[in-house]
Amino acid sequence: MHYQPTIAIIVIDAFALLAAVSYGRSGWRELRCDPPFAPGRFAVSFVAVAIAVLVGFRVLLPVVGYAILCLALVSVYVYDAVLEERTRRRRVASLTPRSGIDWQLIVWIAVSTLSIALLSPYIVLDEYRVPALIVALCSLVMSGIAWRIATAPVQLEGDDIAAERRRDRFRRIRKTGLASGLAIGIIFVFTSFVNADLRSPMQIQFTVQSIAFFASFGIYGWMLLAGRIVIWRFPSAS
Repeated sequence: MHYQPTIAIIVIDAFALLAAVSYGRSGWRELRCDPPFAPGRFAVSFVAVAIAVLVGFRVLLPVVGYAILCLALVSVYVYDAVLEERTRRRRVASLTPRSGIDWQLIVWIAVSTLSIALLSPYIVLDEYRVPALIVALCSLVMSGIAWRIATAPVQLEGDDIAAERRRDRFRRIRKTGLASGLAIGIIFVFTSFVNADLRSPMQIQFTVQSIAFFASFGIYGWMLLAGRIVIWRFPSAS
């Protein structure tokens, strides 16, 4: 257990540097193609570099660095969602009310929301209370975004109403599944990371990690399966 802190630092630094490079490249790409989306990505890249430096020099605890990184990633996700919604409101020719929400989307959102309760064992621990609360907030925000995507009006941009509805359903399944999966995934990484740093993980913490893993794996698998079904029935939807 004496080398766990060093391993934790390496893991968080790797996550942060990967995010910095990925969002930095994405920012330059958006700067050329869609400038309004670029600032958020550059901000995440800057925050990620700062986290890597602070954690690397042991100024910031690795678990706190991970929580802040999650907050930055979720913030840019919200920023992108707001910009995208405003852009679509200007471009979409017509908006029609939805007849109902797909039941699988409700399941995804419910699972991602309930998964926040899996952080309860860590909130009672003083050392991990603040990071756990930050991760819980990030997960809750992502679940809220998933709900907003699932309940948004149907976006129609052409004359073929049936085809546009199928396209809209495909995009809705993909984006709702991604948001819900991210909400669970950040909890899974947090529980796995913290459990590795505890000397005597409680049985409930082991259960939390297992449930989070299978829930995260299941929601991504379900998302991909649903997407394949839609593509198979309507190839031009992609």
